[in-house]
Amino acid sequence: MPNGTNWDVANGADAFPNDPTQTNDSDMDGFGNNISGFQGDACPTTSGTSNQDRFGCLDGDGDGHSDLNDAFLSESTQWADADADGFGDNPNGTQPDACPSTSGTSNLQTFGCVDTDGDGAADSVDLWPNDASQWFDSDGDGFGDETAGTNGDACPLLYGTATMGTAAGCEDDDGDGYANTQDAFPDQRTQHVDSDGDGWGDNQTLGAHRPDHWPNDRNRNSAEASMTCDPTSVSVDVAASGDFSFMCTVVTTMASAFAASVEWEGTTSVTGITTSHLLTFTSNTGNTQTVSFSGSARETGNHQLLLTVREPGADHPMDTVTFTVRAVDSTAPATSSADDETSSVANLSQNALVQAAGGVLVLLALMGLLVLRGQRKTRKADSDRLIRAKELMERRGIVDSPFDQVIRTPETPRHLEPSTRGRSSSAFNDFKRRR
Repeated sequence: MPNGTNWDVANGADAFPNDPTQTNDSDMDGFGNNISGFQGDACPTTSGTSNQDRFGCLDGDGDGHSDLNDAFLSESTQWADADADGFGDNPNGTQPDACPSTSGTSNLQTFGCVDTDGDGAADSVDLWPNDASQWFDSDGDGFGDETAGTNGDACPLLYGTATMGTAAGCEDDDGDGYANTQDAFPDQRTQHVDSDGDGWGDNQTLGAHRPDHWPNDRNRNSAEASMTCDPTSVSVDVAASGDFSFMCTVVTTMASAFAASVEWEGTTSVTGITTSHLLTFTSNTGNTQTVSFSGSARETGNHQLLLTVREPGADHPMDTVTFTVRAVDSTAPATSSADDETSSVANLSQNALVQAAGGVLVLLALMGLLVLRGQRKTRKADSDRLIRAKELMERRGIVDSPFDQVIRTPETPRHLEPSTRGRSSSAFNDFKRRR
């Protein structure tokens, strides 16, 4: 038909005027009917968009692969599955098959590989390939992350070595198998339980830390025993050697085994030769044991040694004994009793209380002297006034003086000596003549 008429593809016009290999497109999907031509339509009567495996067919997920050849019709990132294990071959797609040529069922982190125990983890990454209850160990402590699985890790993100109780895989500082959170003694590997809460462990094994011999009685815990020593005192001569020795016996009524440390606490004046013993009481040793001690006194005097017997770790001793060493020096010079008394007085004088008391006594004595001196001066002044009054009355011709009875003291003669009396009379007569 001439140009300008409605001649189009529907009327038989060329659908691909620039492509000599295609002319018609029956389903109008953009792909020519000539299967041998350029991008020939594999489905010429059904409109489709596939353009990867074939052209012009249906492609439900739009990944370019026809539904006829797409292993994942609803997944646009996957289409091929060479080993037919359900995981796509596209490494950049969803759940890519890490083993595309080997059929596998693994689906945890690694897809499409062999998973012998069927737990979802590929054998290549499964730390327990034959145990379906465990597969990963995030903290690398040997306990699986699945708490409910075999040897499940109660602390899956925290490295730990605990193996006992209900907290396997958690921290265990003392290495006794019990996690710190479940260990009453987290720093003592020989104890982990304290039933009565008294600070002493239930483990009574010999050598255990603070074993509780009464684990259900918080008022009793450490072992009990008594000790006696023979002798309890000794006299030695430091000039000879000063050496001494004695024996101590420890007795218990306990049936359970325990350890006991027997030792003395000496002084700087006594040197110990044998000062401590560690005893163990078991069914084989019996309930009584005896130990010996020895030492040497270096200075004279009475020296006391305190002996104790206690269970290691106990706060208080089971028993104590005081042993006295009386040391003398036979070569020291003898001192007289007078020297001793002088020394005693000298020592006494150095006492602060005695010095204070002496000072008070001296002060009181001085005050007394001042009072007596004042009284004496007062009496003398009174006597002098009476004498002068009597002399004046005599000058005036008064013979009977009322002061005669008063002025009778031992001191009067000293004031009225003959020479004085004469001078007084002469002066009185001279006075009368002048008048």
